[in-house]
Amino acid sequence: MSPRLVGADEAISRLDRLRALVVNAGKPNMPIHVTEVGWPTHIDPTGLSEDDSALHITRFLLYASLRNWLGGVWLYDFQDDGPDPTALEHNMGLMRYNGTEKPSGCAVRQLGHRIAQRPKSVTQAAGVTMARFANGATDRWILWASAAKVYAVGDAKVRLRSQSRRLWSRTRPTVVCTVTSGTLWATNHRATTAKLSGKDLLVLDLPATETITLQPLN
Repeated sequence: MSPRLVGADEAISRLDRLRALVVNAGKPNMPIHVTEVGWPTHIDPTGLSEDDSALHITRFLLYASLRNWLGGVWLYDFQDDGPDPTALEHNMGLMRYNGTEKPSGCAVRQLGHRIAQRPKSVTQAAGVTMARFANGATDRWILWASAAKVYAVGDAKVRLRSQSRRLWSRTRPTVVCTVTSGTLWATNHRATTAKLSGKDLLVLDLPATETITLQPLN
């Protein structure tokens, strides 16, 4: 399998297949618990950079939030278990062995609580998912593209529309640790275009009274 396809998307597809087996076995109300999931940052062809590990963990939690049959997710693990940079089991933590925070720890600290509440709404178009999470006086809209679709046809492009005339002229993507990226540019006051690769995570903090719609670009 291409390394570009091994990550959060591939892991959640395994869970979807497991869910289908459970339903076919006559247990549609049985919750599934993910008791260990993570991406190691050891120095090895099978290891990931700290930034990529953070991205996969965040995307996995986002995918999990969309599936009400998932009863819980436990990340493996909190802190690296040893000092050897080449050992897989020494480099699974959200924190480094010396106690400093990895990008994955930062992402979980800043996004995990909101994601755990599950989204207020979910929209999908052209391989892009847009989930809306409550965030106090604002709502946090998070957009990401299917890695498999992007791998097959290239970057995903969608149009976001709002009812507010001046929303997009004053809206900028929110920076969260190292996991946020993607391109956003206004086409007019009520519409903007977003472009996402299979590794992008676009975060928009908008007034809680605002509603935006997601449309594919022809």
